[in-house]
Amino acid sequence: MRQFLRFICFSLCYFAEVEIDVEAEPFTKIQLEKSIGAEIRQKVNFNDFESTINTWETSWAKTDDKPLIVTELTITPDQKGFDATVMWGDAPTKIKGKIQKFTTLPVLAATVSDKDIIQESHLSYVRFPDTQVNMGIALKKEDIIGKSPRKGRALKIEEPLRLTDFERPIVVHKGDRVNLSYVDPSFEVTTIATARNNGSVGDKIIFEVGSKKTVQATVTREGQAEIRANL
Repeated sequence: MRQFLRFICFSLCYFAEVEIDVEAEPFTKIQLEKSIGAEIRQKVNFNDFESTINTWETSWAKTDDKPLIVTELTITPDQKGFDATVMWGDAPTKIKGKIQKFTTLPVLAATVSDKDIIQESHLSYVRFPDTQVNMGIALKKEDIIGKSPRKGRALKIEEPLRLTDFERPIVVHKGDRVNLSYVDPSFEVTTIATARNNGSVGDKIIFEVGSKKTVQATVTREGQAEIRANL
């Protein structure tokens, strides 16, 4: 008998919990925007965005006992707005709204000078609306790391950075004597050469070797360059 009573009590508690779980949530503007946002996510090719509806009538909140259904949703060609039909009960309503896209950008975490070479430690990441993400903006850390601010540029911290705000630092200057290596799959030979041009890491510049002989080599770091055989 005791086991039977326990089973009855357990069953009543279980069904009571299920009934509470499926109880309709209050119908609010936030709830509507969340539902529309879920539909938008299936129709666009970006993930970070916020959607807002243009109108909200307080009388709609009185229908919180009815399920909310987004029956139709169309994205504008520029993907900055939407038209939707929502329904709760038997009352369809057409609404319009905006889509605001966001992008997370690398920014300076502290002030730097034109003598600094940007490292990962100089950067942090901030989320910006797409209205602040224009052509020429540095979109990823690789656009900045290893470069230096151009002279005369006053760069603000935690603000979008332009690609033209930076330049690769000169590590080999005209007249510098550097170690020039010829790299082959089976051997490597190093000699001393004189730079004819300025160069940053990755630049191919002219070097003078021996008695006025010139070769083109790639700057690999300060004081070093190399010629790699075709592998």
